[in-house]
Amino acid sequence: MATLKDIADQTNVALSTVSRVLNEKPDMHVTEETRRRILETAEALGYRKERQQEQKEQVIGIAYETAGLSIPAFYMAMQAKTYLEELCRQRKIRLFNISLEQNKKLEPMPHLTGIAAIGQFDTQSAKQLSECNSNVIFLGDSPDLAEYTSISPDYRMAVDMIQTKFVEREYSRVIYAGIAENEAKAKEGMVYHYWKYMAEKRGFTEKFLTCNNRMEMQENLQEYLKAEEQRTAIFAVDERTAMSIAAAIWGSGKKVPEEAGILTLNCFFTNPGTEPLFSTIDFDICQYVAILLSCLEQQYALGSKGKKIVLPFSYTDRATI
Repeated sequence: MATLKDIADQTNVALSTVSRVLNEKPDMHVTEETRRRILETAEALGYRKERQQEQKEQVIGIAYETAGLSIPAFYMAMQAKTYLEELCRQRKIRLFNISLEQNKKLEPMPHLTGIAAIGQFDTQSAKQLSECNSNVIFLGDSPDLAEYTSISPDYRMAVDMIQTKFVEREYSRVIYAGIAENEAKAKEGMVYHYWKYMAEKRGFTEKFLTCNNRMEMQENLQEYLKAEEQRTAIFAVDERTAMSIAAAIWGSGKKVPEEAGILTLNCFFTNPGTEPLFSTIDFDICQYVAILLSCLEQQYALGSKGKKIVLPFSYTDRATI
């Protein structure tokens, strides 16, 4: 392997000058012609800096804002943040927490590979982040799809899968069940697409069941099912809600899935190391975060942005619909 002395001898330049140029140290006395000769000779001889094999430490900023999120979206953001922290530890990437304060300008941080924005951000918050570092990627929809890259689940695909499963199993009554302060709050993100899709479909009598807590939901659903004679499918927004629904079905004297079916999402909150109990529309949160890191690195290298990336769901049958 070529050494600094080899390059100095071939270019007839002082060893100290060669060292400064190749290690990118400023030197006002080196002409552009001399710099060019040193760099071309180094490349021709296959010179590699001592630290060139060592990967430059990556530092990624993380902005985490959950104010105003619905409960399912909050769980999803929390899980994404946790996995991002774990993945960065595995890859020896340092995380830098970025705190947003209203109308407060963030200091520019060009040393960051980029910023992962997890949660809910308005246009002003997005502008604050982009002024800090131009490479910002949002997990979820971004405030400006033309300006920022975003990565989000393909909710339309998930809703289509839910609808298809209900049709295949000939349910005539469909209920959405979730925990929310009100029905409007429930119709966010995934649930909004579900609500809109179901509203456009004929042949389904559709009902929203939203409550402040799972105990209240369990009691209300149990009373409803006792009076309901039609075979009913229940779409639960998460695994915990599905457990309350199962208790309500059994409490009403009905069987799963013969008289009432349960289908839920497995992307917002699951306990590590546990297997979901219900038939699920699955979303891989690990893939979600891994693609985020890959996109941050790619945009950092190429400078491109303004993409919307959607990731697919899959279906796992556990005989509850």
